[in-house]
Amino acid sequence: MKTIRFLTFTTFIFLLSICFSSCFIGRNVVKKRARVAYTEENNAIPPEFGKKETVLLCVLKGRNSYDKYLRKAVIENYKGEYLFITPYDLIGEKYPREKYRYYFDYNMGKTSTVFYQNSGLSSSITYKAFFVRDRLTNESFENGASFSYFREAMIVYMQNLEFKRLSIQ
Repeated sequence: MKTIRFLTFTTFIFLLSICFSSCFIGRNVVKKRARVAYTEENNAIPPEFGKKETVLLCVLKGRNSYDKYLRKAVIENYKGEYLFITPYDLIGEKYPREKYRYYFDYNMGKTSTVFYQNSGLSSSITYKAFFVRDRLTNESFENGASFSYFREAMIVYMQNLEFKRLSIQ
């Protein structure tokens, strides 16, 4: 009986370690892909970004599960001027387009769902496709890259925006 418990415990620990290592590997893969995807060369950063004291508007969604990661990614990785706003703030003249030319947001990408027949449960993964939109030209700088580990992708996007901002000045 003790042997069976030990084998069950050992199997559980082994499967748990595989799960944690796959998450770690997945996040590193996302960071590498995002570092390449979110560049000016890949149409993710506007060529004019960083000129004329750019103030980046960052759109909050009213969901703590997303907003807390956006706030942290911006505060820790983007050192230029920025403001956190709601989607409704983009309407009207509260933020003039000349001063607040760019905003950061995302589109919902694809969703993958797996249904487990034996248990009747399902699991879904939603991908986010981040972009910067130029409010003067109404051009969206997005290249189709979408990521399920959106926190890591956001961090890399902010780092790349900061790098672009510094390279202009």
